[in-house]
Amino acid sequence: MGGVSVKRRVVMGRRRAARTLAIQALYQWNFQQDERMYPWESCRDGDIDSVAIDFAKTLLEGVIQHREVIDDVISKHMHNWAMNRLSVVDRNVLRIAVFELLYLEDIPSAVTINEAIEIAKEFGDDESGGFVNGVLDGLTKSIGATKT
Repeated sequence: MGGVSVKRRVVMGRRRAARTLAIQALYQWNFQQDERMYPWESCRDGDIDSVAIDFAKTLLEGVIQHREVIDDVISKHMHNWAMNRLSVVDRNVLRIAVFELLYLEDIPSAVTINEAIEIAKEFGDDESGGFVNGVLDGLTKSIGATKT
């Protein structure tokens, strides 16, 4: 059969769900920084498994904790753009991806970038996927993020 094992597909599916939850939580956080709202709190039992929720929490808390460093890294790799000009979706997709690239060594760079592009395409505008790809590609080349 080749390709990706069933177990790996399950993990990848959980992580995609977690990244989506983290994007939603960061979106809300952008507008209500004093009051964190977690999208997984409104999920019914069984809708999303605890592994995905735990990973979403890791992403959310990591981005918030390291936001200044993450935003600085992103800013250095956007040409003629400022963070405040980015859509909320693009900014948060980039934040999550940069957090993964800098702080989560168990996730290959290619996986992080591909997931960020797909999520940007799903939740952003027509140009979000290409924009996110360009920023992350430049970033990984400059920091030597070659995790496999």
